[in-house]
Amino acid sequence: KMVQQGYALDSRAYSALISAHLEQGRPLQAEAWHDEALRADVLPDRNTSLMMMEAAARSRYTGEVWVSRLDTCAKAGAHDLAELWMAKMRKVDLSEDFLASAYTALVQAAARAGKPSSVEEHLAQMVKENISPDLATYTTAIDAYARTGDVSKAEHFMERLQADGFVPNEATFQ
Repeated sequence: KMVQQGYALDSRAYSALISAHLEQGRPLQAEAWHDEALRADVLPDRNTSLMMMEAAARSRYTGEVWVSRLDTCAKAGAHDLAELWMAKMRKVDLSEDFLASAYTALVQAAARAGKPSSVEEHLAQMVKENISPDLATYTTAIDAYARTGDVSKAEHFMERLQADGFVPNEATFQ
């Protein structure tokens, strides 16, 4: 009701709401509040996020749900939280397609958080795990370095994009 009346909730309030739903066995409502917090540019506290991840692991989330959680973090630029979700997700047996999508979301979270060095680290980890970056992953890396003015790194990822057989599209040049 407070949100509907225009009150802004802080991290402690969102964390309390999320925790209460998790403790009552209502993970979907907890996720809704978690997403609402991220949309409001408020990060729930670390313990609450870890509780959500434990609930996710117990509920045997599908690959789509794990990637959706990472996408939500990416859209909010919540790179640290995305890394926590990714670490937890890595303990679940998921297909390479889901891992590729998850890594792309992690790269996007790093880019939106203004952490181009993390973008590069995540791409290197993908390659190390034999997971192929896709056009969206490379485009995100190019954009992250272009935004920081590191033209040589942006060009490097453009070359890798093309070397891997991708054709730059409109999003690549925006």
